[in-house]
Amino acid sequence: METMASMKRPRLKEVQAESGYRLALTFIDDQQFVLDMSADVQ
Repeated sequence: METMASMKRPRLKEVQAESGYRLALTFIDDQQFVLDMSADVQ
């Protein structure tokens, strides 16, 4: 059986709700990302 290489998933440190169906994500390595979900919400 072939196994996949071990991959570490990014771990969240903080999530904040912002206006306009957006989430501000902060990861444990302090990278920040804003996830805009407005196209997915109707």
